Amino acid sequence: TPEEDGIRLFDLRSRRLATLLSGRGNYRTPVIDKSATQIAFLTDRDDYTHPKPAWSVYYWKAKQKKAARIVGPSNPGIPKGWWVAAKVAPRFRENGRTLLLQTAPIPEDRNSPEKKEAGAPKQARLDIWHWQDPFLQPQQLLLAERERNRSYLAAYDLKTRKLKQLATTEIPNVTVDPRSDSNYATGTAPDAYNKMRSWDYPGFSDFYLLNITTGQAKKIATRSRGTPSLSPAGKYVIWWDGDRKKWFCRTAGNGSQNLPPPRDLGKGIPFPLFNELHDTPTAPGAYGIAGWTRDDRSLLIHDRWDIWQVDPTGKSGPVNLTNGYGRKNQVRLRWVRLDSESRFIDESRPLVLSGLDHRTKASGYFSLSIGKENLLTRKIWLDENLGGLRKAKQGDTVLLTRSTFRQAPDLWATNLEFKSIRRISKINPQQHEYSWGSAELVRWKASDGQLLDGILYKPDDFDPGKKYPMIVNFY
Repeated sequence: TPEEDGIRLFDLRSRRLATLLSGRGNYRTPVIDKSATQIAFLTDRDDYTHPKPAWSVYYWKAKQKKAARIVGPSNPGIPKGWWVAAKVAPRFRENGRTLLLQTAPIPEDRNSPEKKEAGAPKQARLDIWHWQDPFLQPQQLLLAERERNRSYLAAYDLKTRKLKQLATTEIPNVTVDPRSDSNYATGTAPDAYNKMRSWDYPGFSDFYLLNITTGQAKKIATRSRGTPSLSPAGKYVIWWDGDRKKWFCRTAGNGSQNLPPPRDLGKGIPFPLFNELHDTPTAPGAYGIAGWTRDDRSLLIHDRWDIWQVDPTGKSGPVNLTNGYGRKNQVRLRWVRLDSESRFIDESRPLVLSGLDHRTKASGYFSLSIGKENLLTRKIWLDENLGGLRKAKQGDTVLLTRSTFRQAPDLWATNLEFKSIRRISKINPQQHEYSWGSAELVRWKASDGQLLDGILYKPDDFDPGKKYPMIVNFY
């Protein structure tokens, strides 16, 4: 019944049910902060009788009897003619001090609903095309629903009780790291380059750095591709420039309007940081970033084979942490994140790296101790596909998968020394009932001289002296 509409909280310890808010209306997307002491949700109860009601954000904190409205129609901080967007859930930042929510322009027809007379003919719709449209007409039709539902990020400070609009029609895409305590956010403004996307994909944007408290936005890059990102501690902004094939870094600053110019993070690295095998008519992507060390002191970047440590301030030169082992042996080395909750790479403990041999496709894991000599030690190496390494939250027990053409990717358990390994699953027990065949790695030279790799699958009773029909699958 309408009287039962509301949001209720069930305490699992006391097994008591408490009503945070009730009343006739719709209630959506309740979210709980990390400490489980705050709840926020959306409701239209205050405007429920309207055919197109306005929505509000309600907030409850532990020991409060009822939830209270913190953001509603005409709330200070919301642009004039805008309101709370109803289709996107709010979310807390991990520090519990900021609530992120979405706003949107109020539809023009909110107070003028269509009146349809019985038997009235359906009205024709007129679409006008123009050669200066930012999108081709078929694309406009595909994007129409998305544009009607577009919403814009805002931040509500739970301490000062002030709302700041971060995303705007000029800077529509804003990203706030919910896990960081940084007071900054990044934004992109692609609209000035939308027309170019018809022939130049993925297109350009202007990049911005935004102050979450003041809402102030500073342009940090013009006509760039990709998306900027903040370092975990919020000290730096980095982005990949596919046209210039470089990683760039900019200091977030201390509120000053004048930001220092961007720095080339790969300066001094003698090898490409972009995909050397890129073969499509677009800007090449980067080999990627492993992560940041504590307090944003340094950044670990990949080239095709190895891992480099770079100084975001530019004061120190890059260091090849893997000592060129990957390039020398054509083994791709990548850092494995074993703690999903950690924001930083802990240099004080050995890092686990995955390895893949480009020629034989053998794989395994290495240990890297960062120090004066950066000791790299191979721990396990098999002619199999090893992957999915996961570590127990307590202790050094790890799980991984091992697979080949003849061996299903079962789970195996070991520790970080990989000296003893045991199988703990058997997901394909019926395999022995079938003639499975075998696989052989082959390599040949293409017409342009490039070496290509392939796999030849053969039946179990394969006779090299006989001719067989063959299916070729290439990509």
